[in-house]
Amino acid sequence: PGLLSENKKMVQAATISVDLDGHFEKNLHRQGDRIAALEKPEGDLGWGGKTLSDLFLPGESKEINFVMLPATKISGMVIGLDGDHLDGVRVSLVGEDMPPSSSVVANTQTDKGGRFELTGIPTGFKYQILVRPFEAKPPWLAWASAPMVYTPHDDGNTHFEYSIDGKPVDFGCQQLTLILNGNGVNWKTALKEAADKKLELTWDGLSNERQVGAGMAFLELGGKDE
Repeated sequence: PGLLSENKKMVQAATISVDLDGHFEKNLHRQGDRIAALEKPEGDLGWGGKTLSDLFLPGESKEINFVMLPATKISGMVIGLDGDHLDGVRVSLVGEDMPPSSSVVANTQTDKGGRFELTGIPTGFKYQILVRPFEAKPPWLAWASAPMVYTPHDDGNTHFEYSIDGKPVDFGCQQLTLILNGNGVNWKTALKEAADKKLELTWDGLSNERQVGAGMAFLELGGKDE
């Protein structure tokens, strides 16, 4: 009822996932990317890559196993090039490794002080930060970061992979400040242009051959000449 269907079999997407505070699913719930129907359809299911083993039917049980791992978070602030704290802008994490039926892995909006926090972030996957105005309208302007891989820690700070002079270090900061340059570009263009860029940060803190510990880290998004 309520779904448009050519027949009474009602074949439809069935995305199954679990949620646990402070954790993410090891396989990003991709084993929960299934379909459901009232009756077993005949012939081809008509869903790309799906087989009858992916199908849920009334009265028939299936087992799907999920493995939950500790997630991480990002705490930060968004400011303009003039130093103004930008409230009401949307901050998201996007990438190629996504859970089923999802366009972002985390999403939030800055408060009146320009502050934001993204929680439940999967570790070990490569994601870009995408910043967009609160009011989405053509030409869909945005700013994007280079890809970042977040790493697990229990000190409450933001940690990700970084390299200094070609050598990998564990980078940790209490606050990641995003500086928006220019007026932004179309969000698809922003992601594409930043995807091949090297991650470059400035920070206030201490560093050695293996680790950086910063109070604030600064990441510029977009080109100054936009």
